[in-house]
Amino acid sequence: MPRERQLTTAEHGHLLTNCNVWSPDGQWIVYDVRSDATGSVFDGRRIERVHVATNRVEVLYESPAGSNVGVATYHPTDERVICIHGPENPTDDWQYAAYHRRGVIVETARPGIAKTVDACNLMPPFKHGALRGGSHVHVWEPAGVWISFTYEDHVLATANRAAHPECELNQRNIGISVPAWTRVEETHPRNHDGSHFSCLVTRTHDHPKPGSDEISRACEEGWIGQTGYQRADGTQQKRALAFQGRVTASDSREHDEVFVVDLPPDLTIASDGPLAGTLTTRPRPPLGTTQRRLTFTHQRAYPGLATAPRHWLRSSPDGRCRLIPLSAFRLQNRSGSSRYVGAPAAARRRD
Repeated sequence: MPRERQLTTAEHGHLLTNCNVWSPDGQWIVYDVRSDATGSVFDGRRIERVHVATNRVEVLYESPAGSNVGVATYHPTDERVICIHGPENPTDDWQYAAYHRRGVIVETARPGIAKTVDACNLMPPFKHGALRGGSHVHVWEPAGVWISFTYEDHVLATANRAAHPECELNQRNIGISVPAWTRVEETHPRNHDGSHFSCLVTRTHDHPKPGSDEISRACEEGWIGQTGYQRADGTQQKRALAFQGRVTASDSREHDEVFVVDLPPDLTIASDGPLAGTLTTRPRPPLGTTQRRLTFTHQRAYPGLATAPRHWLRSSPDGRCRLIPLSAFRLQNRSGSSRYVGAPAAARRRD
């Protein structure tokens, strides 16, 4: 008979991220020690792991200089962990915030040493490959090379809109980091280099057109398939993310729908705007990214994805199906017809 067994007993938080908390060999579980049960208060100082067979606890990293860490996930094949790192030596004007954080990698064989993933460049000229804000919930793709994250922008969050009314809003978006060392100039005291090239891959709008597929928020993403998914023409889309996108219905009510963004093999080529953004505009996705909507629930009495509990999208290993916590919804496939996914029979009859 299956049996529950308590692994940790320390009188502090033990918060698990939404995915990838198991080590590749299945022997360890990684977590952070934030005090709030929901994780809303980012006050953890350590990343720890517990050995499942022996209950032995190891500290992988303890944050220095008044900073905090949390939201740890394992690499799919290597003994590496990635997590959020808040600012060291926080000041009144630079506290932990959605746009004041970064990703760091810790090797389990070298505990206590954190390598910064995403470079940060807060003053123009902005450098492509560097961010101007904070990254969050870092997850490696199944191949263990590219990393997805959500992002918010310091430059736009703190902009003087009285002086620059044309300035775009700071909105949550999704980005990708790929291995390529990115160096930035020391034009701001919070600038820093990163081990990866980072960019945004989703596109949001300040005021989405009612009834359109434009979105004001992109979040809670998940990698599709172990190696992407097969397109309708039989070719393979090697990398893609499913995510929640906030749309505005024709009646001006907002709700979240399922979107997919197909990723190009090269993220370094700009499209219709700078990858790094400008003083008044968000960073733009690279050439070849394709963002499209999968679900259309706007005509339901209660449209959109479930809002509680908070959740991230998942797909089947072959990338053909996405799992979404809705009682019932209609998923439009590539042929244009519709089918129900994951809904109980009673819920199907209600639609």
